[in-house]
Amino acid sequence: MSRLFPHTPYAEDQTLSRTILTTHVLHRAIPTGAAVGLAIYPVSLFARSAFRKYKAAPATTTASLTATQNISNAVAGTMANKPSSPSSSPSWPSSLSTTPPPTTTTTTTAALSRPTLLQTTGRSALITTLFLAIYLPLYHMRTAQEIEWQDRAWRLLENKSQVRVDEWSLAGMGLGVGAFIVGQRRSVPARPLATTNAAWTRAFVRGAGAAGLGSLAACAGYCVWTYGVRRQPAMEVEVAKMPVMEQIMEAPASVAAEIVAKPVALVPRAGQD
Repeated sequence: MSRLFPHTPYAEDQTLSRTILTTHVLHRAIPTGAAVGLAIYPVSLFARSAFRKYKAAPATTTASLTATQNISNAVAGTMANKPSSPSSSPSWPSSLSTTPPPTTTTTTTAALSRPTLLQTTGRSALITTLFLAIYLPLYHMRTAQEIEWQDRAWRLLENKSQVRVDEWSLAGMGLGVGAFIVGQRRSVPARPLATTNAAWTRAFVRGAGAAGLGSLAACAGYCVWTYGVRRQPAMEVEVAKMPVMEQIMEAPASVAAEIVAKPVALVPRAGQD
């Protein structure tokens, strides 16, 4: 995604700085929220299981007491209506009828339904994205000047490792959403993905979860490929394209010593005297 934006040689000339920085932050919010949801998912399962057991215990006790009371009433009614002569037919109480009494369900299926991994990660990804969409312009960068936006955006585009992470993450999002759509079609082949507003909402949340998990898996795959298979150093600094002071600040100590030892040729920018 970062390759789609223009990248100028100097930070003060960077265009679309606010768009670049906002897009990057919201892009990173999706896998971050998915990671949080992935950690919350086991806790959510345990909490719902404990709540289900807590709510089912009083209901089971009440049902047992009601059944015992019905049996006692039936036996008492049978003894009271016992015939005086063997020829007369007994009159059985209505409580011993073979037709079961109607039952009422106080808890709905949706309340006790098990949360899926896509639902948990999707909610977390959407909440994280909404939070950062409000936090970035209204708090973190509220008092920032235009040059600060330009400097941050320029550094994002200049960092080649960050650009590759964004590309892998975006590809993982696409694969995750595609796998979700294919899975939905195969599970319900004769129906569309959603038919009601509630179904569309659930599909959207699960799709966000699939995008977040796909992006998270892609970022993990990039780290394994870059630092495990290729064994590329974690700090990749292109000192040739950076000003001398930034080279000294950003480069490792050994490289900075070499930069300081070299003679510096001051080359003015085009258009400057």
